[in-house]
Amino acid sequence: MPYTRPKGRKYNEDDVKVVKKKFEYDVSADVYVCPNGKILTSRSISKENGYITYRSSSKDGKTFPLSDH
Repeated sequence: MPYTRPKGRKYNEDDVKVVKKKFEYDVSADVYVCPNGKILTSRSISKENGYITYRSSSKDGKTFPLSDH
């Protein structure tokens, strides 16, 4: 049987969710700064609705947990 890619996003219990209002937007650099001071850069733009996705380095998330926020 050939390989088929899983559909949808895999849910990860370890994903940390932080509300947008806790992030600061830097207009001049077009980046968000998280509560821990790490920079999130734009990674993709949705063709359907123009929504911009910002992400940090995966290393930053593992090194700086947001459990206190």
